[in-house]
Amino acid sequence: MIDNDIQKLDRAASARALSGLEADIWRGVAERLDANRNRRAILSCQAAVLAVALFSSVAVGTHLARTMPQRGVPSVLSVASSLSPASRLTGY
Repeated sequence: MIDNDIQKLDRAASARALSGLEADIWRGVAERLDANRNRRAILSCQAAVLAVALFSSVAVGTHLARTMPQRGVPSVLSVASSLSPASRLTGY
């Protein structure tokens, strides 16, 4: 059984021309290098977009936090105290 497989491989190998083997190997190497280069460029662009998004959201959040008026603690005697659920339950 293994002898048949070896004979098949031997017949198939003699039918192939090895003249373009080196060129095919170098073409494959060049394709892999190009793919890796493209992958690195895409990853760099994604990292830059992520950094810009993070920086801009932090900047906007900081700006909004500084410019919004500060709310005080609501007073018990304020006008809004009549709207509290406790005052609704007692009916006052």
